[in-house]
Amino acid sequence: MSWYRWDGEDLILDCHLQPKASSDAFAGLHGDRLKIRLTAPPVEGQANAQLQTFLAKAFGVAKSQVSLESG
Repeated sequence: MSWYRWDGEDLILDCHLQPKASSDAFAGLHGDRLKIRLTAPPVEGQANAQLQTFLAKAFGVAKSQVSLESG
């Protein structure tokens, strides 16, 4: 299994998140998942919101084009 796949024009990422990190960054692989470090805590959707912003900026798209399937 790969950490990414295409579904038509949509890029689907399988991520492992590390909340409360010292900085926001891609951090390599964690098994079959892309590891992403986020400074936000995993409380009341804060890490999910920050992930959406981080990925939108990284891929140069609007936040409205980034959606989370679970988390």
